[in-house]
Amino acid sequence: MNEVNNIRGIVEAYTNLLTEDGRLDYATGIYLKSFLRYCESHGGVMNDMLIAEWSHRRDSEKYYTHRARCIIIRRLVRHIATETGVRFSLPSYPPDPGYIHKPYVPKSANFRFVRVSYPICLKPTNPI
Repeated sequence: MNEVNNIRGIVEAYTNLLTEDGRLDYATGIYLKSFLRYCESHGGVMNDMLIAEWSHRRDSEKYYTHRARCIIIRRLVRHIATETGVRFSLPSYPPDPGYIHKPYVPKSANFRFVRVSYPICLKPTNPI
C-alpha cells in the first residue's frame, strides 16, 4: 500500500503553488484544509484508504459538492504523483443523478431526397 508521511508539508506546498499561480479559490482551500485535518486525525499519513473514505459522499451532501471534493482531491493526488512519484488510486467522479441516457436516433428530416434522372442504356440480351 502506498503511503505518504509528511502530508502537512505536501499540502502546504501545494496550496502555496496554487496561491502563486492564482488558482487557489475559497472552496479549494477549505477542502484541502479539511482533508489535511482528516489525514492528521488518522496519524498524519495519506494512503488509498483515507482518500477513499474522505471522498465518500456524505448523507446530506449534494451532488455538486461531492463532485467538487472529488475533483480537488484528484488534483492533489496527481500533484503528489508528479512531485514524489508515489501513486494513489484516484477517487471516481460521482454519477450525475439527473442524467438520463438518451439513445441517438437519426432524424429523417435531415436527409433530402433528390430525384436524379439518368438515361438508361439497355443492352439486348439476344443478339440478332
